[in-house]
Amino acid sequence: TNRGFIKDTHIPLAPLAPTAEAGPIINNQEYTSGFIVEVSLPSDALPNHIIKIYLGETEFISDRLTAQQISSGKYIFVVGIGTLGADGVKTFRARIIDHLDRISPLSDVLILTLDTQAPTSPVISSVAADNKINALEKQQVVINGTSEMNSVVKISLTDQISTKSASVKLI
Repeated sequence: TNRGFIKDTHIPLAPLAPTAEAGPIINNQEYTSGFIVEVSLPSDALPNHIIKIYLGETEFISDRLTAQQISSGKYIFVVGIGTLGADGVKTFRARIIDHLDRISPLSDVLILTLDTQAPTSPVISSVAADNKINALEKQQVVINGTSEMNSVVKISLTDQISTKSASVKLI
């Protein structure tokens, strides 16, 4: 009888891009508490295949997939304080290595920005034309100043009768 064989040249499929429950900007509280990142596994992933997670170009995690992870279709990990280095843009990608050491393509990228520093205090440079609010200006006041990009500044104006507050997102 002729006993042939089929050469398996299948390259593992790439995982989907990692996703994070936090972000896209990771603040100090999220970083200190740790935040979850999830990678959806490709349909051909099997127990004992290796998943590699990259932070930028550097290997961040290397782990063997379990039957439970395969059945859930997800690999989940927590990014904890001190693991990402200095503030700035961080990228995560993933790949699978099968039992024959064949390497999948890299996943698409997850882009996060680590921003653990408290924003600088806003500076009000002028209120109205003369830094005094008169009866005409009371209905619509122009306040000029500066603050950090993407910050929310809360402004409260108090007179003898009431306090008016507004929050403004600076972009």
